[in-house]
Amino acid sequence: MSTPTEEILQLLTSVDGNQPWNRIRGKRNEEGQLIKGEPEEAWQAFMHYRNMQYLPLTDGEGPRRLLRVAERLNKKITLIQRWSSKWNWPARVLAFDRAMISKQAEEDAWQLQKARERVAWQTQMLAMKGCHALKQKAAGIENARDQL
Repeated sequence: MSTPTEEILQLLTSVDGNQPWNRIRGKRNEEGQLIKGEPEEAWQAFMHYRNMQYLPLTDGEGPRRLLRVAERLNKKITLIQRWSSKWNWPARVLAFDRAMISKQAEEDAWQLQKARERVAWQTQMLAMKGCHALKQKAAGIENARDQL
Protein backbone atom coordinates (compact mmCIF):
# COMPACT_ATOMS: atom_id res chain seq x y z
CA MET A 1 0.00 0.00 0.00
CA SER A 2 1.40 3.39 -0.95
CA THR A 3 1.39 6.38 1.34
CA PRO A 4 -0.42 9.58 0.38
CA THR A 5 2.97 11.23 -0.22
CA GLU A 6 3.85 8.54 -2.77
CA GLU A 7 0.45 9.05 -4.41
CA ILE A 8 1.12 12.79 -4.68
CA LEU A 9 4.45 12.09 -6.34
CA GLN A 10 2.70 9.72 -8.74
CA LEU A 11 0.22 12.47 -9.63
CA LEU A 12 3.06 14.88 -10.32
CA THR A 13 4.99 12.50 -12.53
CA SER A 14 2.18 10.48 -14.11
CA VAL A 15 1.55 10.72 -17.81
CA ASP A 16 -0.63 7.62 -17.91
CA GLY A 17 -4.29 7.26 -17.18
CA ASN A 18 -7.28 9.35 -18.06
CA GLN A 19 -6.73 12.39 -15.88
CA PRO A 20 -7.65 15.86 -17.19
CA TRP A 21 -4.07 17.08 -16.69
CA ASN A 22 -2.54 14.31 -18.78
CA ARG A 23 -1.50 14.81 -22.38
CA ILE A 24 -4.40 15.16 -24.80
CA ARG A 25 -4.01 12.38 -27.34
CA GLY A 26 -5.27 12.38 -30.90
CA LYS A 27 -8.67 10.82 -31.51
CA ARG A 28 -11.29 10.39 -34.20
CA ASN A 29 -14.39 12.56 -34.34
CA GLU A 30 -17.91 11.37 -35.23
CA GLU A 31 -17.09 11.47 -38.95
CA GLY A 32 -14.01 9.30 -38.42
CA GLN A 33 -11.54 12.11 -39.10
CA LEU A 34 -8.38 12.11 -37.04
CA ILE A 35 -8.11 15.09 -34.69
CA LYS A 36 -4.53 15.82 -33.78
CA GLY A 37 -3.57 15.61 -30.16
CA GLU A 38 -1.49 17.97 -28.09
CA PRO A 39 1.97 18.37 -29.64
CA GLU A 40 4.93 17.26 -27.54
CA GLU A 41 6.26 20.81 -27.27
CA ALA A 42 2.90 22.15 -26.03
CA TRP A 43 2.63 19.21 -23.61
CA GLN A 44 6.08 19.92 -22.18
CA ALA A 45 5.15 23.60 -21.74
CA PHE A 46 1.91 22.59 -20.03
CA MET A 47 3.74 20.25 -17.66
CA HIS A 48 6.11 23.07 -16.79
CA TYR A 49 3.14 25.36 -16.12
CA ARG A 50 1.24 22.65 -14.21
CA ASN A 51 4.13 21.84 -11.90
CA MET A 52 5.28 25.39 -11.26
CA GLN A 53 3.35 25.90 -8.06
CA TYR A 54 4.44 22.55 -6.61
CA LEU A 55 8.14 22.87 -7.25
CA PRO A 56 10.30 24.14 -4.37
CA LEU A 57 10.26 27.91 -4.41
CA THR A 58 14.04 28.23 -4.26
CA ASP A 59 14.17 31.14 -6.68
CA GLY A 60 11.37 33.13 -5.04
CA GLU A 61 8.99 32.01 -7.76
CA GLY A 62 5.35 32.85 -7.13
CA PRO A 63 2.19 31.31 -8.54
CA ARG A 64 1.87 30.06 -12.11
CA ARG A 65 2.32 32.56 -14.90
CA LEU A 66 2.24 32.00 -18.64
CA LEU A 67 4.89 34.68 -19.02
CA ARG A 68 7.24 32.70 -16.77
CA VAL A 69 6.71 29.60 -18.93
CA ALA A 70 7.50 31.63 -22.04
CA GLU A 71 10.66 33.03 -20.46
CA ARG A 72 11.88 29.70 -19.14
CA LEU A 73 11.27 27.90 -22.43
CA ASN A 74 12.48 30.82 -24.54
CA LYS A 75 9.15 30.97 -26.41
CA LYS A 76 6.98 33.90 -27.38
CA ILE A 77 4.22 34.67 -24.90
CA THR A 78 1.68 34.67 -27.74
CA LEU A 79 2.54 31.04 -28.52
CA ILE A 80 2.20 30.02 -24.86
CA GLN A 81 -1.12 31.89 -24.64
CA ARG A 82 -2.36 30.16 -27.79
CA TRP A 83 -1.38 26.73 -26.42
CA SER A 84 -2.97 27.55 -23.09
CA SER A 85 -6.22 28.48 -24.79
CA LYS A 86 -6.26 25.68 -27.36
CA TRP A 87 -5.37 22.91 -24.90
CA ASN A 88 -7.45 24.28 -22.02
CA TRP A 89 -4.63 24.70 -19.51
CA PRO A 90 -6.71 26.61 -16.89
CA ALA A 91 -9.28 23.81 -16.50
CA ARG A 92 -6.58 21.13 -16.56
CA VAL A 93 -4.46 22.77 -13.84
CA LEU A 94 -7.60 23.37 -11.78
CA ALA A 95 -8.36 19.64 -11.92
CA PHE A 96 -4.75 18.89 -11.05
CA ASP A 97 -4.77 21.35 -8.13
CA ARG A 98 -7.98 19.85 -6.77
CA ALA A 99 -6.48 16.37 -6.96
CA MET A 100 -3.34 17.62 -5.21
CA ILE A 101 -5.38 19.28 -2.46
CA SER A 102 -7.39 16.09 -1.99
CA LYS A 103 -4.22 13.98 -1.79
CA GLN A 104 -2.65 16.49 0.61
CA ALA A 105 -5.73 16.26 2.84
CA GLU A 106 -5.35 12.47 2.81
CA GLU A 107 -1.66 12.86 3.70
CA ASP A 108 -2.52 15.23 6.55
CA ALA A 109 -5.16 12.84 7.90
CA TRP A 110 -2.73 9.92 7.62
CA GLN A 111 0.01 11.87 9.44
CA LEU A 112 -2.49 12.91 12.14
CA GLN A 113 -3.56 9.29 12.65
CA LYS A 114 0.07 8.19 12.95
CA ALA A 115 0.73 10.97 15.50
CA ARG A 116 -2.33 9.90 17.51
CA GLU A 117 -1.11 6.31 17.50
CA ARG A 118 2.34 7.43 18.73
CA VAL A 119 0.81 9.55 21.50
CA ALA A 120 -1.49 6.68 22.55
CA TRP A 121 1.46 4.28 22.68
CA GLN A 122 3.60 6.76 24.63
CA THR A 123 0.73 7.39 27.05
CA GLN A 124 0.28 3.67 27.56
CA MET A 125 4.02 3.22 28.22
CA LEU A 126 4.05 6.09 30.74
CA ALA A 127 1.00 4.69 32.50
CA MET A 128 2.67 1.26 32.73
CA LYS A 129 5.87 2.80 34.10
CA GLY A 130 3.81 4.82 36.60
CA CYS A 131 1.94 1.72 37.76
CA HIS A 132 5.19 -0.19 38.10
CA ALA A 133 6.75 2.64 40.13
CA LEU A 134 3.69 2.81 42.40
CA LYS A 135 3.78 -0.95 42.93
CA GLN A 136 7.46 -0.74 43.85
CA LYS A 137 6.79 2.14 46.22
CA ALA A 138 3.87 0.28 47.81
CA ALA A 139 6.03 -2.84 48.19
CA GLY A 140 8.73 -0.70 49.81
CA ILE A 141 6.21 0.75 52.28
CA GLU A 142 4.94 -2.72 53.12
CA ASN A 143 8.51 -3.93 53.67
CA ALA A 144 9.17 -0.95 55.95
CA ARG A 145 6.04 -1.75 58.01
CA ASP A 146 7.05 -5.35 58.36
CA GLN A 147 10.43 -4.31 59.74
CA LEU A 148 8.82 -2.12 62.41
